[in-house]
Amino acid sequence: SGYTSNTSSQFEVKPDTADYKLIALLPGMKYDPGSDTGFTDSPDYQVTGETFTVNVKAVDRHWNLINTRTDQVTLSCSDPNADILVNPQFLAFGEKNFEIVPKTVGSTWTVTAQASGYDSYTTPEFQIVPSTAVKLQVLVPGEEAAPGTDSGKIGTPSNQTAGESFTITVNCVDENWNVNPLDNPLVEVTTSDPDDTEPGMKYLSNGTTTFIITFKTANQSWTITATDQGGGRSSYASGTSAPVYVGPNTPVKLLVLLPGETADPGSAPGSAPFSGSEGKSDWTPDNQTAGVPFTITVQAVDNWWNVNTGTSPTVQITSTDSNADLSDNNKQLTNGATTFVVIMKTANMNHTITATNTDGSLSDYESSSVYIQPNTPTKLRIIVPGQSRAPGTAGGKTGSPDSQTAGVSFTVSVDACDDWWNTNASTSPTVSITLEDSNSTPPANQMLTNGTTAFVVTFKTANTSWTITASDISGTLFSTTTAKIIVNPAPATKLLVLVPNESYEPGTSTGKSGSVINQTAGESFTITVYATDDNWNVNTSANPTVQITTQDPYDIEPANKSLVNGTTTFVITLVRAWSSKITAQDTSAALESYTTPSIKVDTNTATKLLVLVPGVSHEPGEWSGAPGASAPYGRTGSPSVQTAGISFNVTVMAVDNWWNRNYSNTNIVKIWTEDPYDDLYGFDPPAPQGLSNGMAVFSATLVTNDPTGVGNQWKIYVSTNDGSNLSSDESQAITVQSGSPTKLQVLLPGEDTAPGTISGREGTVSTQVAGVEFTITVNSVDDYWNFVSNPSPNPLVDIETSDPYDEDWGYDPVNQQLSNGTRNFEITMVTEGDWEIYAYDTDYTYEAGTSSVLHVKYGNAARWQVLLPTQTAVPGSLTGKAYEPKTQTAGIEFTITVNVCDYYWNVVPTESPNATITTSDLYDTDPGTKQLTNGTTAVAVTMITASQGINSYTSTQTVTVSGEGYLSDKSSVLTVKSYTPQKLLLLCPGQNYVPGDVANKGLSGDPDSQPAGETFTITVLACDQFYNQTKATPTVTIWTSDLYDDEPADQMLVDGFGTFDITMKTKGPQVITSSDTATVDRLQYYTSKPVTIGYGEAVKLQVLLPGEESAPGTESGKVGIPDNWTAGVQNKVTVNCVDKYWNVNPEVSPVVQVTSSDEFDTEPSSAALVNGTGEFWLTLVTAGTQTILATDVDETPPYYTANLSSTFTVLPTTLDRLLVVLPGETYDPGNFNAGGKTGSPSQQTAGVVFTANVYATDQYYNKVSTDCSVYLTTEDPYD
Repeated sequence: SGYTSNTSSQFEVKPDTADYKLIALLPGMKYDPGSDTGFTDSPDYQVTGETFTVNVKAVDRHWNLINTRTDQVTLSCSDPNADILVNPQFLAFGEKNFEIVPKTVGSTWTVTAQASGYDSYTTPEFQIVPSTAVKLQVLVPGEEAAPGTDSGKIGTPSNQTAGESFTITVNCVDENWNVNPLDNPLVEVTTSDPDDTEPGMKYLSNGTTTFIITFKTANQSWTITATDQGGGRSSYASGTSAPVYVGPNTPVKLLVLLPGETADPGSAPGSAPFSGSEGKSDWTPDNQTAGVPFTITVQAVDNWWNVNTGTSPTVQITSTDSNADLSDNNKQLTNGATTFVVIMKTANMNHTITATNTDGSLSDYESSSVYIQPNTPTKLRIIVPGQSRAPGTAGGKTGSPDSQTAGVSFTVSVDACDDWWNTNASTSPTVSITLEDSNSTPPANQMLTNGTTAFVVTFKTANTSWTITASDISGTLFSTTTAKIIVNPAPATKLLVLVPNESYEPGTSTGKSGSVINQTAGESFTITVYATDDNWNVNTSANPTVQITTQDPYDIEPANKSLVNGTTTFVITLVRAWSSKITAQDTSAALESYTTPSIKVDTNTATKLLVLVPGVSHEPGEWSGAPGASAPYGRTGSPSVQTAGISFNVTVMAVDNWWNRNYSNTNIVKIWTEDPYDDLYGFDPPAPQGLSNGMAVFSATLVTNDPTGVGNQWKIYVSTNDGSNLSSDESQAITVQSGSPTKLQVLLPGEDTAPGTISGREGTVSTQVAGVEFTITVNSVDDYWNFVSNPSPNPLVDIETSDPYDEDWGYDPVNQQLSNGTRNFEITMVTEGDWEIYAYDTDYTYEAGTSSVLHVKYGNAARWQVLLPTQTAVPGSLTGKAYEPKTQTAGIEFTITVNVCDYYWNVVPTESPNATITTSDLYDTDPGTKQLTNGTTAVAVTMITASQGINSYTSTQTVTVSGEGYLSDKSSVLTVKSYTPQKLLLLCPGQNYVPGDVANKGLSGDPDSQPAGETFTITVLACDQFYNQTKATPTVTIWTSDLYDDEPADQMLVDGFGTFDITMKTKGPQVITSSDTATVDRLQYYTSKPVTIGYGEAVKLQVLLPGEESAPGTESGKVGIPDNWTAGVQNKVTVNCVDKYWNVNPEVSPVVQVTSSDEFDTEPSSAALVNGTGEFWLTLVTAGTQTILATDVDETPPYYTANLSSTFTVLPTTLDRLLVVLPGETYDPGNFNAGGKTGSPSQQTAGVVFTANVYATDQYYNKVSTDCSVYLTTEDPYD
C-alpha cells in the first residue's frame, strides 16, 4: 500500500514439456490454456451425416499447447457407426484436426483421443440429432431398427401364415436410418401380394407408426412398401421391406385344376360347396377330346387356396361322364398335391370332375365344366327304328331293331363317329348303303350334314333277318353294319312251287332261281310249295290245303296236305323220262295257283358240293326229306380237334340233290376257312383244284386259339371256282388247340393278347412315370402267339429292360417261374425316354420276348441339380451327371446350369420354381434366388477364393442349390485357380492368411507384439486381386516405420512366397511395407497393420533433462535441446531404465542416485524407479554448463550402466548482491555457503596499490551481467 506499481518487461512462458497430455476440442468448445479444464463452453449438438471437426492438441499439465509433439493420435467415437475419415494421424506442431461423420442419434456421445505415452482423453458428452428425413423405413416382425448402420436394421424377417395378421412398423428416417420425429407424412402401405387386404393410409406420429398386414398368398415371399403420400415437410423415398416368407394355413378343402386353368392362391375363400372359378385366376379349361387322356391336378389348400405341402390326404375323383375312364383314382397327395389321368368318353357336351377327400376332413371341389369334343371320326354308326344313340358307351347305341314288313319303307340314320361313338359334326363324307337283302334296291348315296343323315330303306325278302351296311365311299371311315333286322312277310296272295334244282329266292321277281333239271326215272324227288306275298315271301300264317297234280300220268302223286307255317313238301316219283309240269292248287281257291315249268326226267346229276373234315364221314342219300334225317345232311360224325399250325386234309365232293356223289363231275372247286388270321401266315386259301371222279382233297392249316377273343372254333367253306352252279357248303366248327410252347410274350399296360396275329398283341401302350411301379404280363405261347397254359416245365423268366439305369437304383425284378404259363412282374423304370422290356427263359428253351416300345416320362419334381462347366446331365443315373468340371479362375464369371428334376434326375419341364444358389466360397457373392424356366436355368457364378493357405495355388469349392421343399444338391468339387498377380500381401507373426477375404485384405488377426531388438520373420506373398497366392516371382523390398530398425535385403519371391527377417528397435506401433521393385507390371505394395514393439531387456539408465524427449531406437535415445536452468530454481529430471535401444522397460525398478556436476547443488536422495522410470528434483546453484549423472546404486544384480546427461546451461538468477574479491581470494560462484569465494586475503603494504575485483552476483554468487555503478569504501579511516 502506498507504493507505485511496476510492470515488468514482457517475457515468454514456455509449456512444461516434461508433463504432457491430450485434449480434444469439439465444435462449440473454446480452447482455454491454463484453465482447470483447458476449455470453456459446451459442445454443440451435431447432425447425422454432416461432417464436423475435432481439434486434438498435445498439451502440458496446464493445457498449454506443446507445439513440438508429433505423436500419432488415434480417435474413436462412442457412436459405433460414426465414420472418422482419416484415422490415426500424426500431430503437426502439436495439434491435428480430425473429421467425423456421425451416423447414430442417441442420448449423448463422446469422442476419445489416444496416443502412445499419453493418457486417453474423452470429450464431454454431446448430442447427435437426426438430419432431415429423406426416406421411409419398413420393419417387419423379426427385425429391429439399427439406426446408423448400413441397412438401418438387424434381424431376419419371421415367417408369416396366410390369413393371419401381423404388425409392421414404418419410420420416417434420415439418410442414416435415424427416426426424425418432426417428419410425419401421410403413408400408404402396399405389398407385393396381389391378394392381400392392404391397410388404409396413416400419418406418422413422432416419425413412426404401425400397420396391420394380412397376407393371403402363401408358399412364396412378399415385400411390403411404404410410400409417401404427402403431408410431410418434404417428399420421402419409398421404403421396401426384406422379403417375408408366407406359409400356408391349415388345409380345409380341395382344389381341382383342369388343363388350361391357372390356380390363384391367395384369392377369396368362397363358400362350400366349392366349384368352378373359385381358387383360380383362369377358370376356362381347355376343351378335351373324347378318348384322349388328360391330366388334372388336385391340391389340398387352405382357406385362401394356398397349397399346403405338409398334408397328404387320400383323394377320389368322380365325373358326370358315366362312361369316363377313371382308373387312375384313389391317390394320396404328395406335398399337398397330385395329378390324375382322366379319359372322357362322352362328347359334344360339358362334364365336371369332383374331387373328394376319402376321410371327409377336406371339403369337396367340383371342377369347372369342361367341354368334351369328339375325337377324329373313324367309323360310321347306323340307328334303325327301335334303337337310340348312346355316345361314349361300348356299343354306341341302345335298344334292338324293330321288325319290318317286306315291301314297306322305313327310315335309318347314319352318323360319323369317333372310336367312342360320338358324332363328329365337322365331317361330311359321302355314305353308301348296302342291303344284305340282295333283292332290295339300296337308297342313293348321300353326304352327311353335321356328321349325320337319314336314308329310306325297303326290304323285299322276308322270313329272315337282314343287315344294313353303311360305308364311306372314300374308305376313310370304317363301315358299320346293323344288327339283324327281322323282316316279316306281307299277307299271302299266291302259291309258289319249287322243283329240283330250283332255289327259293324270296323277294326276287320270280321267287326262285335255277333251271328245272332232268329227273331219273324211278327216283323220287321232292317239290316244295309256299304260300307267299306279292314278293314271294312265305307267310307262315297262311296254311291252306294244297293239291298237287302232274302231267305224268304214271307218277304216284302225293296226298293233299295243309301247309304248315306257310309251306310244305311233296315227294314226287316220276317214272317216265319225259317233260311234265306240276301244279299246286289251293283247294279253297283263296290263293292263286302255281304251275311249274316242264320237268325232263333223266338220270340224276350233281347239284351241290359236300365238304368233309377229319372225324366226319360221307353219308350219301341223306337228304332233307328223308325220314330221320338231321342237319348237316349228307355226312355223319363230329370234327376232331386240330392243333394250331398243323395241317390236315379236307375232302370235297360233287353230289346230287340227295347227296350222291357224281363221279363224272370235274368242276374246279375252292375252299377257305373262317380263321381270321391263317392268311397272315400264308395258309389260306389253298389253290383251287379240279374234281377227279367227283372228288378233291385239300390241305388246310388253322392258327388261332382265342376262346375269350375272336374265337377258337372255325368252319371250312367250299364253293366252285369255275362258275358252275353247284351249291357251296360249310363244315361244322373245328376246335383249334394251341401248339407246343416256343417263345415268351411280353404284354405292357394297355395291351391285350391277340392270338394268331403277327404281333400277338393289341391295344395302346400306356405311358409310365419314372420311378412309379407298373405291371407287365409274361405268357408262354406257341409260334402263333396262342397262349399255352401247360408248358412243361413252366420256364423261369428273367426280366431285363433297355433303361440303362433302372438296375442301378435296385429296380431289377426277381426271376420268377411262370404259373400255368403266365406271370405278372412289377417293373420300375427311372429314365425318361422310349424303352423295351425283355423276357428271357433262363434255360434258353424258349425264344426271348420283346415288348412294344414303352414311353417313360419324368415324375414329380423332387430334387435340384447343379451342373458345372463341361458337365452334362445324365437322367436316370445315380448321380444324374457326367464328366469332371473344368477348373475356373478367381474373379472370372462362369455359367452353371440349375435343373429341377424328379427323384431320378429327369428334368421336369413343367415346373418353374425359385432356386436358392449358394457357394462354399466364403467371400464371393452368392447368386441368390433364381427362377427356373421349363425346369432349368443358367446362372452366372464368380468365385474369388483360389487358395487354401500359404503355398496353395488353388481351392476346391462347391455350389449348392436348394429351396421350395425339393432335395438340395451340392455340385461336384470345383477347382478354382488364382487370377493374374496384382498385389503383395504381408503377414506378421500372429496373423493368418485368409485368401479371398478382400474386405480384410487377405488376413485375419493382429500382429503379435515384438520385443525391441529381437529378430522376427514376416511372410510376403504375391497375390491376385483377391489375395489368392500366385506363383509370381517379383523382387520385394521391405521397409518399416521404425527409423532405426535393421531392414532385410531385397529378395525375389519363390513361387509367390518369401520370408524376411526384421529387427525393430523403437517401442510403439510400427508398420511394415512390402513393395515390388519392378518398374513395369509392378505389383501393388502392402502395408501391415501396426506391430506393437515392446521393450527389450533393461541394460542401462537414461537421463532426460527438461527440453528433451525420449526417442527410443535413435543413437542417443532422445531428442530435443536441454532447457536452460536458473540457479536456485528446482528442476525435474527424468531417469529411465532402458534396453539397449533406449526403450523404457517398466518391469525393472533399480534404486538410482542422481548427482550433478555442480558441487554446491542440492541433490535428491536415491530412489527406486517405478515401472522403469522416475522423476528427480534438483536445485543447481552454480551458473555455467553442467551435467547430471544417474547411477544404479542398489546392490542387487543386474547392474545397469550409469548415464550422463547432455550438457546444459545454468543461468544466474536476479541481481542480489555485490562481491568483493581481494588478492589472495578466489572467486567461487555457487559457493554460497563460503560467501562466493575461497582463500584468505593476502597481506598488503600500506601505500601500495592492489586490485580488488567487484562482482555483481545473484544470491548464489553467480555473476550477473549489469551496468550498475559501483563505488568502493574501506574500513581504513584514512585511505
